[in-house]
Amino acid sequence: MKARPRERLGLPCRAAHVSARSYPEFSRDDRPPGRYDRGFPRRPRAMTTTTDTPAHDPVEHSLRQVFGLQRFRPHQREIIDDLVAGRDAFVLMPTGGGKSLTYQLPALLRPGVALVVSPLISLMKDQVDALRANGVHAAFYNSALGADEARRVLGQLHGGELDLLYVAPERL
Repeated sequence: MKARPRERLGLPCRAAHVSARSYPEFSRDDRPPGRYDRGFPRRPRAMTTTTDTPAHDPVEHSLRQVFGLQRFRPHQREIIDDLVAGRDAFVLMPTGGGKSLTYQLPALLRPGVALVVSPLISLMKDQVDALRANGVHAAFYNSALGADEARRVLGQLHGGELDLLYVAPERL
């Protein structure tokens, strides 16, 4: 069995966490249990590093080991650093500019499940297939799934087995 990307990076496995909105009046650790997380376990604290050298930098390590890339495109590193640190980002990039990496890579380094909302069913399938080929636990949930497959995906989500879940807007 192929090691999950988090395990290859030496990171602990994480609990599932899904939230439809952010609640700025509470920090993640101050939220009352169960009130905003819909019954899922709380997220563990984000991983921190003590050095910024490439050998000890989990962002650079993930870029090379999971995605097979040697360097970032313009602005990708800044976007990824903001997301890994838990900050919000509004990203507007041209087609082929590398948007996908800016949410896929942080999803591996942050606790919980990254939820990607996209109306493009064929793009979802292509991205999930590519992520799975790289050992990332990803799935999609859209109208193209049969009832059994949809239940299986939701079971993976609730079981904390996914790093990324692509969802069509009509399934939210």
